Amino acid sequence: MNRKCDFRVLFVTQTKHAEAPYRDSSVRYRCYNPAEVLCGRGCLADVVSVSRLDARMMENYDAFVFLRPNGDDENLVGCIERANAAGKPCVADYDDLTFDPAFALQSSAYINGAISKDRILEAFERNKRGFLLFDRFTVSTGPLADRVKAVKPGADVEVVHNGISPNVVASFPALETVSLKRHARRKMLSYLSGTASHNPDIGFIADVLARFLDSHPDFGLAIMGELRHIPVLDGRRGVHRVGRCEFNSFFRLASAYYANLAPLLPGNMFNECKSALKFFESGIWGVPTIAYPSADFQRFSDSKGLILAKSPEAWQEALSKIADEDFYREATEGLRDYCLRNCMATEPAGRLLEFLQGGGVK
Repeated sequence: MNRKCDFRVLFVTQTKHAEAPYRDSSVRYRCYNPAEVLCGRGCLADVVSVSRLDARMMENYDAFVFLRPNGDDENLVGCIERANAAGKPCVADYDDLTFDPAFALQSSAYINGAISKDRILEAFERNKRGFLLFDRFTVSTGPLADRVKAVKPGADVEVVHNGISPNVVASFPALETVSLKRHARRKMLSYLSGTASHNPDIGFIADVLARFLDSHPDFGLAIMGELRHIPVLDGRRGVHRVGRCEFNSFFRLASAYYANLAPLLPGNMFNECKSALKFFESGIWGVPTIAYPSADFQRFSDSKGLILAKSPEAWQEALSKIADEDFYREATEGLRDYCLRNCMATEPAGRLLEFLQGGGVK
């Protein structure tokens, strides 16, 4: 039931895709998806890139959500001060551990050699300056909420989980059936990685995957994204590189795979804070997932369509389960309905609305 709320929310993004923020997956999940739900409830919800933010906009909205705010942006700081002076709620939103310099050297950009130690520490200090402009926060996972409270004791924090857009679900009605996938000539596993930052994650299970593919010639592996060369996998029978996929094609492609893989390198705080969106991005189409058991993935441990695996040995066992047709049938049965009940953006957006309406400047 739609509830009229007559409330105006502006989401402000810190994305490099200033001309087309929707191309940024974080902006889609943290801004556009909740905005879609809020508009369905009678609110006004808009999304703007910080480069296009004008102080006059602060007069037209009742509350503001700033995704990963940059503390060195003078215009942004001025807009926040203007909203605060008017008693309007300002919330900093995070879906990654970018605000805590204590873990800067565990970031993928540093681990992969994309940025020097000095530059990554400088970037995290800049992020922290943006973080400290706020007293109220929304985050995508429980571990991120814990880190917010560790960096700023007394902060008011609300966990607003990532969720699937109802419009996206309605836009992709034609999906391959489980039966078709089960009887396909080659059953393709998917690794939907995105950027090269995930090389260490798939590298952790690369040897296990290679052995599995060797012993199961009816299986293959599709690697999506911009990963660098993976010696034990690249060139192996059944391994295909898909490349980076634009959002409009992503879900249709993801729905066609047999099972999805979501490994994460253990012992990394960034990975422990990750959202479980890799589960429901595939599960909503009836595709089961094997995933690292971070806290957010464990929220869905009651689903037969999610197999949690931490060690290489556990991954080997999980892959063997996926190869068993009876197990696969049970894993996929009702998986889409499970995700429709538990993984949509509707409930988290409602929690965000209550959080925004419950807090002006104190």
